[in-house]
Amino acid sequence: MRYNPNPPYEILSNTTTDFFTVQEIRRFARYWEIIWNSGRFAFTAPLIWAGEDSPFYAFLNFTRWLYKRVGRTDSIALPRLARLLFEYLTQVRGIDPQIVAKSITKDYHAVPRPPIPGLTKKLVPLKTRNLSA
Repeated sequence: MRYNPNPPYEILSNTTTDFFTVQEIRRFARYWEIIWNSGRFAFTAPLIWAGEDSPFYAFLNFTRWLYKRVGRTDSIALPRLARLLFEYLTQVRGIDPQIVAKSITKDYHAVPRPPIPGLTKKLVPLKTRNLSA
């Protein structure tokens, strides 16, 4: 086994799992945490795997795409993450932009926040923007 010599001393590879795979698992876990486990995108996240045979592989594909786009797993601002989800779901998955925008807006405004720059005003009709009313 190879471990990171610095805290928290996580595993880097072993005889059955190479370095690349360990890193991919870490990215998957981190993105799962910030998108699904956090509850921030409870309405939007299921669109990632909607109609797919395997939610795991669908989310893994999203993980690979997202990491390729941002090159990191931390410090992704919530508005940016919302825009990236919109881009993935509409351009890669081919889901209708109105459906995705409404879902993201519903998630985003589950807690009072300002509009998502460049997304909310453009795609979601005015009457659906304030979902807490």
